[in-house]
Amino acid sequence: MADNKWEDRKFRGAWSPSVGKPVKQLFLPVPPPQKPKTKEPPPPPPAEPEPVPEPAKDPPPEANAEGTINILDRYRDWRGYIAPDGTCVNNAGQIIGYINEEELTAGSADMEYLGRCQHDALTNVLVVEDALDEKTGSVDMGKAYVKDENDKTVGELRNSGECYGHAGSFLGQFDGFDAVFKKMRVLALYLLLIDPGMLNEVEG
Repeated sequence: MADNKWEDRKFRGAWSPSVGKPVKQLFLPVPPPQKPKTKEPPPPPPAEPEPVPEPAKDPPPEANAEGTINILDRYRDWRGYIAPDGTCVNNAGQIIGYINEEELTAGSADMEYLGRCQHDALTNVLVVEDALDEKTGSVDMGKAYVKDENDKTVGELRNSGECYGHAGSFLGQFDGFDAVFKKMRVLALYLLLIDPGMLNEVEG
């Protein structure tokens, strides 16, 4: 039998059969800016123009200004805020939309019309419509239930500002007011038009 020159050369690395348990990573959701709904198909991408220097934009309002609604996510990390003037900013410091509390309308970061909120006095329900004047959801002013366009409950607002999903999971919290019903219209526009991902129980 021929000698096997590899017989005594065994691998003696630092490998160990003991493998630790995987660590679950939590990714901080960043609310993206929304765009208005449209029935027309998107146009083909235009040819790239020559780069033009962008004009300087005003920085978003401070998150600690009086009257600011600060927003926590499902991990109780800071998700963003709604400034007193209606500017909505995410946790990356990016403006994602605007809310006009007097007119009960919402706009995109590019000042495009996203939709509006109307109060049905007979049912005490806030109906939210998108840019096509189609119902995108509603909020029951009495029970503080948030519903989608098919009247399915997708969230519940509590007087503390906490928001829970349909399955009872904690989705986040709005902080900066003494009673949620006083800001129900603003929160309805925010949840259904500005940051609908907050109502997604599996986001992140």
